[in-house]
Amino acid sequence: MRRDFRWSDDGTLVREASNIWKRPDAFYDLGGRPHDAPDGYVLTESQAGVSPDGTLLAGRDGMPTKVTELSTGTVVGRQQVLQLRAWADDRRLVALGCAGTCGSEFHNGLVLVGVDGKDMVQLSVYRKNSLKPEAWQPVLTLR
Repeated sequence: MRRDFRWSDDGTLVREASNIWKRPDAFYDLGGRPHDAPDGYVLTESQAGVSPDGTLLAGRDGMPTKVTELSTGTVVGRQQVLQLRAWADDRRLVALGCAGTCGSEFHNGLVLVGVDGKDMVQLSVYRKNSLKPEAWQPVLTLR
């Protein structure tokens, strides 16, 4: 069974991403011992997670995606993209968007999209078939 690990937001713990929907992630200290979730941890449904200012939550993959306000649970925007991958700032996200009319989910590329979903800027070329082994895969890191 596949197990994906990432650093916690503050870099002090290792987070094991749950592959079961709505099951919380598991956390470990640097010695591999189980650890409680950090203060302020929010269960997320997408790779983007919580906005940098901590007020918005990116929704799960699939068109349309959505962003909700954490304090109220109100949907504040929907985006015509496949996946919300990372926050660019408090009001824009890097997403995996479809080429053209989105006739194929495998013809995609990176876009910058506003929370409201209205403004979208293409950031990369669109892959013609993201399933081919030679297709590029986006990797986003903090700078």
